[in-house]
Parts: sequence; C-alpha cells; structure tokens
Amino acid sequence: VMQCLKEYWADNEGLQHTGTFSWEFYPARAGGHADVEKGETPGGAWVRPAYGRQSFRVDVLWFDVKTALPYHFFTPLWNKFIEKGLYFRPHWAKYYPGGNVAFPGKEYKMWRDYYAAQYPKWNAWRELREKMDPQNIFVSTYWADTFDIQQKTHVVEHKGGDVENAKTAIEMGNTLKTDDG
Repeated sequence: VMQCLKEYWADNEGLQHTGTFSWEFYPARAGGHADVEKGETPGGAWVRPAYGRQSFRVDVLWFDVKTALPYHFFTPLWNKFIEKGLYFRPHWAKYYPGGNVAFPGKEYKMWRDYYAAQYPKWNAWRELREKMDPQNIFVSTYWADTFDIQQKTHVVEHKGGDVENAKTAIEMGNTLKTDDG
C-alpha cells in the first residue's frame, strides 16, 4: 500500500493527489475484538472492513467541502489501488465508490459486484437484512444502489378527494392507483 501511494504521489502536480488533508495509516486487527495469538476467531460485523482479516487502514480526513468534489479526489486513488491489485474494503461512513458505478477493472461490472467479492459474508448479510427489514423501511436509494437491494414499491389505492395523502404516498415511493385506473 505504501509503495503504491509513493508512486501515486510521485507524479503529483501541486496538491492534486494529496490535497490539504490529514492522512492516517495504521493496522487494524481482524474483527477488532479477537486475540488471534490466543486462537480467538475474528468476529465483528460481516460487512466491516476488518471482518475476518487483519487490515491496513488508509484514512483521508476530507475537510474541503466548498472548493472540490470528493469524487475528483478519491476516484483516481481507488482506481490506482485496483490497478496495482490492492483490493480494499471501504469504510461505509467514508467516501468510497458507489455500488452502481462502473468498476475500473475487467473482473467486475460494477463496484457493488467488487464489494460482494471482498466480503465473505456479503450474501448472508443481505439475507439477514432482508429478513430483518422485508419492507426496506431502513433502505434509501443510496444504500439500495450500494448493496444491490431491490427497492419495493407499494400500490396505494386512492379514491378521489384527499390530494395531500396522495402526494405523501407518492413521495414515499409508492405507486398510486386512482379511480380512473
């Protein structure tokens, strides 16, 4: 990782690749809670970056929300990691390539396909999520795109008159069926 970053920064024009940001580099234990030396099995959340393996974390603390877009700063970095075969697991609360964005390599079509391959319990997590939230109450379009969750639409019958309820039903992502079909 450090060699890749050294090469990435070597052709840096001004602050294009480093920004004026704080960069943190540190190792993370597998699962975060296991003592591997004592034979404990790594645990933790199934879609956590350190689940089941020890990790090396690269955290860029992004503060520039007015003059630049994170996409323009991070996309070349993610692409460089993939080009060098450094397959990473993103931190879901940080900036990362969206699941419905084309993957830069040939191995996967979309980033979400790549993510599915990086997390050994991806499908088990998706199944559990579906069981716990079958109506997708806690799923936004953003998360649906990232985790390839099929959004459910509901048909709400509307029999004249109550325009506000009809608007609310549509805003909530429902399909509205009216008296005239």
